[in-house]
Amino acid sequence: MTALQRGCLFFPFPILGIDTDNGGEFINEAVASYCEREQITFTRGHPYEKRDQCFVEQKNGAIVRQVVGYGALSGIHACQQLAELYRALHVYVNCFQPSMKLVAKHREGRTLRRVYDAARTPLQRLLLSGLLPDSRQQELRAMAKGLDPLRLFDQVTQLQQAVFQCEMDRCPAGSPMSAPTL
Repeated sequence: MTALQRGCLFFPFPILGIDTDNGGEFINEAVASYCEREQITFTRGHPYEKRDQCFVEQKNGAIVRQVVGYGALSGIHACQQLAELYRALHVYVNCFQPSMKLVAKHREGRTLRRVYDAARTPLQRLLLSGLLPDSRQQELRAMAKGLDPLRLFDQVTQLQQAVFQCEMDRCPAGSPMSAPTL
């Protein structure tokens, strides 16, 4: 529950809805009452429908798994290291990692053509959306302007190595292990 509350603080706009998978970690009285209290619409994916969570899982693969890897982490120290990594990664990805959004798909004979919009960072997309008041936009612009992308990248890399070291310390000697990459 604490993670959900803390996660909602990361968004620069109010959360209108939460759509979860069908796991018991999400569908419980605590989450339902939190959503009701905060006036957040709470819905769940359809059972055994893989398409419901594909976009979230794609981002997990493209960002989280690429940086953290697939290894198991345990212990308070590993949890703290992972939280520090996520804090730095959150800023780095949202401010400095552009992505292209699929705008349209159309078939030309046997070829499927995809049309993408211009590459933009999530922060740029948010600022262009017009969803935020001007004061909040100025705050975010000032925050991003004060960041050094190279220093932030180095910080993410160091934190990534610290998390990987936590995994290595837990791993039995001789087990094959590969470091995830950013």
